[in-house]
Amino acid sequence: MGKTYPTDIGLRLFWLPTINAAIDVSKRDSSQALVELEPTAPDELGFQGPLQTTGNLYPAYVRGQAHLLAHDSVAAVAEF
Repeated sequence: MGKTYPTDIGLRLFWLPTINAAIDVSKRDSSQALVELEPTAPDELGFQGPLQTTGNLYPAYVRGQAHLLAHDSVAAVAEF
């Protein structure tokens, strides 16, 4: 998808990192999942500027799952 739509900001900065992080969680690699999710944090509650959309909290859910996998329940609760 990234190659097909290289200029899609939402895809590049939000969806692809979230999908990759979910894959990392399924592989039990919590640290890589958290790294993958870093670019999503500014836009989780909605994109700003000309591409405004409503927020989608799926990255926060995946981040919470990664924290649970890393046995960090306090951080997981904050995300959930």
